[in-house]
Amino acid sequence: MSDIFKEMQIPFNSTPSVQAAKTTAPVQVMEQKPIMVKDAIAAAKVNKQEGDTVEIAAPKKKKEGPIKRLKRGIANVKKFFATVGEYAKGLTKGVLFGGVAGCSLYGVGALANKVKTAVASKKNVDPKLIPHKPIAIAAAALIFIGNMWKASLNATDVRSDIHDRYIGTEKK
Repeated sequence: MSDIFKEMQIPFNSTPSVQAAKTTAPVQVMEQKPIMVKDAIAAAKVNKQEGDTVEIAAPKKKKEGPIKRLKRGIANVKKFFATVGEYAKGLTKGVLFGGVAGCSLYGVGALANKVKTAVASKKNVDPKLIPHKPIAIAAAALIFIGNMWKASLNATDVRSDIHDRYIGTEKK
């Protein structure tokens, strides 16, 4: 170990303390020398203990009866199919509604661009076209993501209801 801290000085607060009662005698402040770290730390002797170990005990699992295991198995199967069903609903709704919204925005943007080019060609001006493809893709993606997020929340809710009905809360 390095001896760098042995030479370190610990400064004391040299300001005098304020007394609550009035004194007539002047307060004398004594000058104090800083204490060296090697002097301040008491040398404590430590008994060496051999074989110092830590044991982490895993909590013992409680044995479940056959009825409780059957209920838990049924609940797990129901949770699986409920989760798959909710995600399938979310996927279907997301693809359908996202596709309809994307196609609609793409079609409206393409129609607007055609009208703008037709009007601009008569006036001999360059038209400012609408970027309808990225707008349509972004709208479809947002609607799809929103439906999948809602499906995730619905699946969690259904799993919780099934768990409460079949297994219930466990007492600790």
